[in-house]
Amino acid sequence: MYAFFIVRGLCRHGVGLQAARELLRHIHGVWGIAFEDENADAQPFWERVATDAVGDLASDHRDGRRLTRR
Repeated sequence: MYAFFIVRGLCRHGVGLQAARELLRHIHGVWGIAFEDENADAQPFWERVATDAVGDLASDHRDGRRLTRR
């Protein structure tokens, strides 16, 4: 998937988290989440998504701005 976007009016209501959880539930194997450093809200959101999805199996590769499930 190229982009994940939640309209401003639905931000911070759990819509994005629920949608991301549903999406990742259907992706088996190794996956990664990349995001722009300039988006201050993206990093904590995607860290939470990755931790919710796989717990301690999530690894953070800051040099590539990518959260990876192995």
